[in-house]
Amino acid sequence: MKVLRAPKKVFELIEKYQNIPAGDKTVCTPYFINTGGDRNLRALVGKGDPSEIDMELQILAHRKGVDLAKIPADKIREMMQENNIGIDCSGFVSHLLDEWLKANWKKKLIS
Repeated sequence: MKVLRAPKKVFELIEKYQNIPAGDKTVCTPYFINTGGDRNLRALVGKGDPSEIDMELQILAHRKGVDLAKIPADKIREMMQENNIGIDCSGFVSHLLDEWLKANWKKKLIS
């Protein structure tokens, strides 16, 4: 049986989801259950990549007047969950598969 190992880029992407910049710390992207509500920005419906999630977190902090460096990571993650910033299963897998396809076959799943 042939065993395939994910390319380095896939592991790097997982690391980015686990370490979203938040002030002087990082937070793990929360799981977001997309109930099929509004079709907003990808980061707000569980489909964002780490940079989109980071951007929405920064915008949220600015809008709320919150200095991310002054609050603990668990409170930041809670704030993300309360504002629907996160990733759902299909969003996560789609982004990982996209990296895999780009690394192995030079094709994109996500445009």
